[in-house]
Amino acid sequence: MSTLTSKDQKRRGPGAPSSAIPGLASFIFLVVVAPLFYPFYGWMYEAIKSNDQSIEGLKLLFYIWAPWMLLVLCVVIYPASRGRVWAVRLLRPLSYAGLAFYALAVIVDLGLFAFDGAYYRFLWGVAFLFPLVPLAPCAWLLIRALRRELWFDPNATLEEIGPSRGTIGDYDIQAGLDETGNLPPEQLTATLAGPAPPPRWLCYVAPPIAAVRMKRWWYAALFTLICLAALVFAAFIPLRAIVVYGLMGGFADRLRSIQAYRKSVAQIQEQSTTH
Repeated sequence: MSTLTSKDQKRRGPGAPSSAIPGLASFIFLVVVAPLFYPFYGWMYEAIKSNDQSIEGLKLLFYIWAPWMLLVLCVVIYPASRGRVWAVRLLRPLSYAGLAFYALAVIVDLGLFAFDGAYYRFLWGVAFLFPLVPLAPCAWLLIRALRRELWFDPNATLEEIGPSRGTIGDYDIQAGLDETGNLPPEQLTATLAGPAPPPRWLCYVAPPIAAVRMKRWWYAALFTLICLAALVFAAFIPLRAIVVYGLMGGFADRLRSIQAYRKSVAQIQEQSTTH
């Protein structure tokens, strides 16, 4: 891997490739959102045991979590998205910490479910179903991004990382085009025979159904889990539920636009070869 120049050691190009977005979104869920829920179930456990319905402890939890959320978003994620290499370096230790806390939460929850009293097993079962199960795909995506996605490597150059999300070059890569801007023959046939892109409104109303319409099965499963988590959010914090659901809608819309772009390129390519 080539090394960064002295000028690039502090800043590289803003933005990130589309391939880095799932890992970055998973980072937000595991490092920013999840820390609210781990102690939340501990507070519920203590409240049930002591029959103390006071919400002072819950208020304290939000007072601690809100600054942490703003700190990570403003000091790490935003500078990293703007190309600050020092912020990209911070992503790795925070990711390892988020993954470690997630693994610890799973172990503790399963242990308490197995050995705690039957009266409390329902609580630990709910904690396992939410948020631990929906966070499992996020953990996998984050591990995959740390291992394979060069944007998460602070020593990677712009040439190695590739074009940022939303640029023409990024669309070509995501659409599977070769260096000449065409689809390989096998992909051309599959694209022409594939389904038409779903309407844009469906991506925001029902992201899992939009993914199924596009035959993107892995994304359909992921959207289903996270949208279910958003519905649970709605019972406690409606605004955050809207944000989570909107993120999934935006990502589904991104998949739709890439499929539409691939479809149009395939149709133009077919017409050029027949004439």
